[in-house]
Amino acid sequence: MTLQTPQEYRLQADECDRQASDAVLSSARDTLLYIASRWRALADAIDSQDLSMDMKNATTK
Repeated sequence: MTLQTPQEYRLQADECDRQASDAVLSSARDTLLYIASRWRALADAIDSQDLSMDMKNATTK
């Protein structure tokens, strides 16, 4: 499975959050919450990159 869109990354983050809420061990919960935060950071970075490209394309027209 290849993830490509920020929405797909955010779905992965949501799944990590769901698993974290079910985790018995605090270390597992903490790890899953960290992974969720990294998925969201990646989605945000792609969104920012897309916005930068949109702005660049708008100024070169």
